[in-house]
Amino acid sequence: MILMGRQLKGSPTKRIGLARVETTRYAPSIHSPPENPSREKQPMPLTLDAANTLIAAAMNEGEAKGFAPLAVCVLDAGGHVQAFQRADGASMMRFEIAKGKAYGALAVGKGSRWLNAQAEGRPHFLEGLSNVSGGNIVPVPGGVLIKEEDGTLLGAVGITGDTSDNDEIAAIAGIAAIGKVAVTD
Repeated sequence: MILMGRQLKGSPTKRIGLARVETTRYAPSIHSPPENPSREKQPMPLTLDAANTLIAAAMNEGEAKGFAPLAVCVLDAGGHVQAFQRADGASMMRFEIAKGKAYGALAVGKGSRWLNAQAEGRPHFLEGLSNVSGGNIVPVPGGVLIKEEDGTLLGAVGITGDTSDNDEIAAIAGIAAIGKVAVTD
């Protein structure tokens, strides 16, 4: 049986019990999977160390500017939690809010400030988005995409605890601390 590729001449045939099995060698074809590119060409994922550095810088920015206690959630490009911290004194539900801001940014490929504008101008869009996401999107500023200089998406950070504008300021400071690009809208 040949599923992909071209059969090469001289492929042996074996008998196993009552079944006849063909052992086939394949030449590359358009149906063969692509070869893995070298690691140098793949973007470096957002590491745990980078996520923790981002969180520390965002928290420090909030403290320096006198913000209320913050909670910071960093998601990788696939929407999985990479790291989270909540400052002493931050209120309950901060994890869910911070994650929802970052998740919303990843879901639409724009900062959560853009989602906030959509909520005002196109509430039906946000209602549908909220429904298909299982209610996991928080459409207010404070969810910021993390990108490489070349535009490669690495993840997102969501911050909550102060005003949404101040949350976004802290997020931008955290992203700058790891040498990446912040996308707010």
